[in-house]
Amino acid sequence: MGSGVPFNQAQVRKILAPFRKKSPDGKLMYSKADRRRVYQLLLVTLIPPGRFDKLRPELQNMAGELSVTSGAARASSPKEAMASLAAHFKKNPPHPQLMADLNKALATLVKELEDAARRSAQAPVDPSTAGMAPPPPAMMGARSMAGLKMPGSSPLKGALDDVLAARRLFKK
Repeated sequence: MGSGVPFNQAQVRKILAPFRKKSPDGKLMYSKADRRRVYQLLLVTLIPPGRFDKLRPELQNMAGELSVTSGAARASSPKEAMASLAAHFKKNPPHPQLMADLNKALATLVKELEDAARRSAQAPVDPSTAGMAPPPPAMMGARSMAGLKMPGSSPLKGALDDVLAARRLFKK
């Protein structure tokens, strides 16, 4: 994701859980087309322009497919490309329940990350280690803290806020 905060496997599983949700009969709850549409929305929402070449090939293909089908590939300006994408998603909106499930998963993850950061910030300081960096929050490696800022202003929260704002654009 474009937030600069690497996710551990457990966090990635939580984010992807809505896409793997099954109905009582054991089949995937959402169609391949529904899942693909939300993946595409996430790509254009979270990946900064000019960074698509950094994605895995299958994600590049998905973004390229969206660019062609939406008409953004023929746009003469970034503003026109964004208008094409917005019109595409208005005509082909993401599945509302899948978006609700994804928003719930993302909100839960953000809360967990903020709670962990808050607990770490409130932990008592051992005088023998004063001046040293505090330990990383529970369930997160020290490397994953590199891009994390104080709760309420983390790059992750900013990216997730963008997802939630984009969802509001496509709500009926």
